[in-house]
Amino acid sequence: MIITTHKQFPNYKRYEIEYEGRPLVMETGKLAELCNSAVLVSYGETTVLVTCTASARPKDGVDYFPLSVDFNEKLYAVGRIPGSFMRREGKPSLPAVLASRLIDRPMRPLFPSDLRNDVIIACEVLSVDRDCSPEITAMIGASAAVSISDVPFNGPIAGIVLGWDGEKYLFNPTQEQRKTNRMTTTIAATHNTHSSTLPQNARRRWRRLIATTSSRKRLPTYRDDGRARSIQNARYANDAAATTSSNTRTDSMTHSPNQPADT
Repeated sequence: MIITTHKQFPNYKRYEIEYEGRPLVMETGKLAELCNSAVLVSYGETTVLVTCTASARPKDGVDYFPLSVDFNEKLYAVGRIPGSFMRREGKPSLPAVLASRLIDRPMRPLFPSDLRNDVIIACEVLSVDRDCSPEITAMIGASAAVSISDVPFNGPIAGIVLGWDGEKYLFNPTQEQRKTNRMTTTIAATHNTHSSTLPQNARRRWRRLIATTSSRKRLPTYRDDGRARSIQNARYANDAAATTSSNTRTDSMTHSPNQPADT
């Protein structure tokens, strides 16, 4: 006789709060059980799975903390599937790289200065709500994942997007509010960072206060393969040949054929 039962999750926990008029839900104990910790964060309809993994032994031959933060955004998060000729996801976009840095900068100073173990924080964006920022959701999830893991961390941290429409401040502005927004500032801080002390301690706590504007131009990307390098080398060779020919022509025009050049 075979008895089939559902898998039990004795460590499953769920926490829910109201964050700027939208529900913020954090769940742990069900997904990614092989990681040191994993938190599934939902802010409105935005869902991000954040995992924290650390090596058992310190990394040899390094004098820095090897922390890696990956913010992975996929097209399926907004309901699109790559088709036609390009069927695979490309490399991380510039906003994804900036989101990784946005999470890394306020968290890195809160780890012990002598920690040399590899720590990887991976943020997988599962779904996106236009009114709820996935960057803020991933930042809160990364802080929660590291805080409940066995990695030493002097956290947690929290993040918020501050806007201004000319009359009042906007906290985590929605898509409709962003149309009239005149300022976008992302702030991350610990629980003991008071707003009244930030101007005086700006130089000392600059890593805990992250301010970035949303108006950034996308940088051009270039292929780093052999063909691109050969084209670049050919351009350099053509430029050098043109420079040499121009110098030779200048020397020949300086001296007249009837007047020998001085030796």
